[in-house]
Parts: sequence; structure tokens; C-alpha cells
Amino acid sequence: METLPRRAGDYIIYNRLGTPCLRRLPKNFHPESHFTEAHRVNQDRIRYLVSLYQALEGTKARESWRDAPKQAGQTGYNAFVSRNYAAFNAKEAVADHARLTLSDGRLRHPLGLGARVRGEREIAFEWETQDDQLLGAQSDRPRVILMPDDGSYGIIARESLEAKRKDGRVVVTLSPEEGRPPFAYLYWESRDGRRFSPTQFLLIAWDGGGEP
Repeated sequence: METLPRRAGDYIIYNRLGTPCLRRLPKNFHPESHFTEAHRVNQDRIRYLVSLYQALEGTKARESWRDAPKQAGQTGYNAFVSRNYAAFNAKEAVADHARLTLSDGRLRHPLGLGARVRGEREIAFEWETQDDQLLGAQSDRPRVILMPDDGSYGIIARESLEAKRKDGRVVVTLSPEEGRPPFAYLYWESRDGRRFSPTQFLLIAWDGGGEP
């Protein structure tokens, strides 16, 4: 995927699949006549994507993009932008949370993965544990990222959970300050910390859902 170009004198500098490219501007170049509405929408989307990528700094989800499947020459950032571009539009920070992929990799999710609210501050994530349903190593560990619905990138990460894939469940407890974020993204990390899965989106129903 090609990133937004930067102008340097009479040249345009841009990056394509991780390779820096340089192109001379045509004579009588006027940016306002060359940037269409589609270009402006693209600029807005890239700006939002950069903000989200920065919000993930320090998380294992962002680390996963370093070794995620990529096209030849792509960086982790390029792959992140390519996978998440369709989740944004020009007017909203995230237009469709279900289309976000906050981590990536080759590990698979178990069957029957779901989430339910317990009481005021807990979310229980559960999945099937039969041998033909785990779809991965029993020692893989679940990792969770939560996002609010206020248009911000207020990432809430739970990336040191002790549960394992073989356990079939993990409970995340939130503090009052963290609120009740409705968007959850669960992914898996191998025991050696070198392999990951893509995130699985789960919508959290805080009102009227879950057990007391």
C-alpha cells in the first residue's frame, strides 16, 4: 500500500511497500488542482490510522505486526494500514469497529469464543476446550484490548493474563475509571511470546447482559 506523499522542493517523496520512491513534480504543479476529494478522504483515513497505531505503542498487539504475514517489502506499519484502512472514513475516528484488526499473526482462535458481562465490572471471555475445538497449543495465552465508544483511542490493554487456551475462560476486571468499554478485541500469544493471532472482535453488552 502506498503511503501519503511528502513534497520536497520540486520532488514528491513517498513509500511503496516499504521502498522509498522519488518522483519529480510536473511543471506548473498546483496541489489544490491535483488533490481530489478522494485524496482528502485518504488523508483523513491515514491520519486516524496513525493515531490508532500510536495508541497501540508498547502493547504486544502492535509488536505482533513485526512478524505478521506481509507482502514483499511491507513493514509492520504498512501491513497495519492495509489491513485496517476499510474500518475508517473521512468523518469518524473509527467507522466500523468490527473491521479493525489490532494484532495479526498465524495462530488461530478456538471455536465458540464469546464474551458476557458479570456484575458491574467484569467481562468473562469463554471458548470451547475439546481437542478438536482448541485449534492451537494448550499453553497459548489470551490477550485483550478494550476500546470506548467516545471516538477516542483510549486503549485499555490486558496483556499479562495468566489464563491459558486449555482453561476455556478468562475474566477481565475493570476499574471505575476505565468505565464500560463496549468494543473488545481478543487475541492469542504463544508461550514463547513469538507468535500471535489476529484479533477477534467481540461486542460487550453491559446493559441487560450477563449473569449477576
